[in-house]
Amino acid sequence: MTESQIFKNNDTEVLDSLSTTLDFLKDIMTDDVAENIASSLAGIMTIGKELSDEKINSEIISILRKSNEISDILSFYSELREEGILDILKGFMYGAKSLKDMLNDEAIEKLGNYISITLESLPKIDQFLSMAFDEVPMAFMKALNSEKLKEEIKGKERVTNKDLIAAFNDPATKKGLLIFLLAMREMGKSI
Repeated sequence: MTESQIFKNNDTEVLDSLSTTLDFLKDIMTDDVAENIASSLAGIMTIGKELSDEKINSEIISILRKSNEISDILSFYSELREEGILDILKGFMYGAKSLKDMLNDEAIEKLGNYISITLESLPKIDQFLSMAFDEVPMAFMKALNSEKLKEEIKGKERVTNKDLIAAFNDPATKKGLLIFLLAMREMGKSI
């Protein structure tokens, strides 16, 4: 065999192999496969075009340089999600958004009115509390709530005139009755 015959046989084998490969590719090339290949190539070309933009390229490099911080943030985010804290924070944010949505001009005006009324009432409330917690009213409230009084009331199913006379002879009863009568007199003067 001469050298030219060897190259011809070699070329024939290569052409046969190439022909077989093209037949195989033709058989597997369906419309879906061709569409997927075209879509992938279009995506790769779009990414390549975007990467050739110097601004985007510098931003990607900046992001890559901050990969440690990004990794830390993602780890922290994962911890928050695993511990359930992320759901709590989402709930707070939803509540704050709802509150913001509810606070329109009318609601703010009403809230201002309530605060104003409360502030105007504070001196009167303070005056009432100072009177209610004064010595005489407090003594009256303590007396009504005392365990001794409750026991005496439970022990007396029937009250006789003798019981009433005995109560009037008690010095503490006389003092309490005098306070009650003096209070009634003051109330009568103010009405």
